[in-house]
Amino acid sequence: MAIQVTYRRTRRLSMRIVKNGDVHVSAPIGMPKKEVERFIEEHREWIAEARKKT
Repeated sequence: MAIQVTYRRTRRLSMRIVKNGDVHVSAPIGMPKKEVERFIEEHREWIAEARKKT
């Protein structure tokens, strides 16, 4: 499973599963990497369930 993090002009973190099963995370510009990693860790269960559906 590949996780791609993109920093954009957004107010909050968002995550989506693309067709090949990879995870794409959009984060606000300037957000610390540790906070993004924690967000991903907190949503591991959701990621696993969403990947099963794709």
